[in-house]
Amino acid sequence: MTSNLKQMRRRLLLGMTVLLLADAAVLLFLLSPPGRSPAQFEAESARLELKRGLQEREVAPLRGMEQKLARAKEDLAAFYAKRFPPESSAIAANLGRLAASGRVRISEVKYSDDEAVIGGLRRVKVQATLRGDYPDVMRFLNSLERDAMFLIIDGVTLKEQDAGAVTLDLRLETYFKTEG
Repeated sequence: MTSNLKQMRRRLLLGMTVLLLADAAVLLFLLSPPGRSPAQFEAESARLELKRGLQEREVAPLRGMEQKLARAKEDLAAFYAKRFPPESSAIAANLGRLAASGRVRISEVKYSDDEAVIGGLRRVKVQATLRGDYPDVMRFLNSLERDAMFLIIDGVTLKEQDAGAVTLDLRLETYFKTEG
């Protein structure tokens, strides 16, 4: 019987050892990361770092947007103050001043303004006839393009030419402020 007891003890000890090894294997499986090797973790980390860098570059222009918007509003206000007169009569005065300084005669001037107001501005279309020596007329047209008042030359048509003097039909448009 003692040999039977010894044999039983060995079997129990062997069974407990097998169970203890199985427990250790299960515990090791539970504590290890699921299915990824260190190389896979490094590759995933590098991919995420690259993605973060790309997203930061996309967002970078938006940083300081409040200050940029405030600056844009100031710039727009300065542009309006410098380039658009507060009343439509300033348009005629400016064209007369430029013509006088350029030794060009303006006649048959027609002004038509749109009823629509966009962004506090009202468009005025101007049609006029210019007469003068060719170089003076060219200087006048150049001065229109360089003038502080916002002027868009829509068209210039040669009407008449006589011994160095030219007569042109001029179409342009400009704007004036309708509100403070």
